[in-house]
Amino acid sequence: MWPGNAWRAALFWVPRGRRAQSALAQLRGILEGELEGIRGAGTWKSERVITSRQGPHIRVDGVSGGPGTVIFPGLPLPHLSCCIHLLSFTSGILNFCANNYLGLSSHPEVIQAGLQALEEFGAGLSSVRFICGTQSIHKNLEAKIARFHQREDAILYPSCYDANAGLFESRALVQPG
Repeated sequence: MWPGNAWRAALFWVPRGRRAQSALAQLRGILEGELEGIRGAGTWKSERVITSRQGPHIRVDGVSGGPGTVIFPGLPLPHLSCCIHLLSFTSGILNFCANNYLGLSSHPEVIQAGLQALEEFGAGLSSVRFICGTQSIHKNLEAKIARFHQREDAILYPSCYDANAGLFESRALVQPG
C-alpha cells in the first residue's frame, strides 16, 4: 500500500499517454460523425429556453416569432433542425405543451394560493402518500372535490396511471362473477 494520498497522485497527476490521447481523439471523431448523422436526418433537437412564465403565450430565447411560425411538441419536420415548432402571434408564442390548459398558472389568485401553501407546507418534495403519509392539504382537497361532486368522499391519485389502476381494480372487485 502506498502511504497517504500518494496513490491518488500517481493516478491523477501523471500526464496522459499518447495511446490515451489517440483513443480519445478517435472516440471524439466517432461521436462527431454520429451527431452529424442525427443533424442530417433532421432529428437533432435544439433546446428551447423559455424566458417567461408558463401560460398560453410564452417568450422563447432566440425565437423572434412572427405570424406563421408553428410549435407542436413531437412533430418532426424534415426541413427543420428541431422537433418542436412554434405558432406565434403579436402577443407572443402560443404554448401548446404546458399542461396549463386554462392558463391558470399565472393567475394572481393561483400564485397567491401557491405562496400561502409554501409558507404553510414548505418547498420540499416528499414521496407518495403511502410512504410519507397523508398531509392535511390532501384531505382538504379531497373533501372539496367530494362536496363539489356531491359524493361522500374522494381520493387523489398521484398520476393518471395510478388513477386508472385504482378505477379498474376497484371495478373488478365489485363486479359480480
